[in-house]
Amino acid sequence: MSNKCRGEADGRFYQGCDNYINVYDRTQDDFDSLRRKSVFGLTAVMMVGARVRDGGGTRSASCAACVEATKRMGRCGKCGRG
Repeated sequence: MSNKCRGEADGRFYQGCDNYINVYDRTQDDFDSLRRKSVFGLTAVMMVGARVRDGGGTRSASCAACVEATKRMGRCGKCGRG
């Protein structure tokens, strides 16, 4: 996912999704801190943001890439830190 897409997805997540998935605090967490805490969690944030951007329609390439990445991490047991 490009830096531009990452920023858009991150921003969309924090435009309201974080009210429902309140594990990260926008005032304290940024891309790098989320990445240090959990690559899986960061990828999930990016996936939700991309899906919101897609408006419920056909999944964008960014959203599909995040879905596949989270599936791979889940199968490999890499859902925790780093």
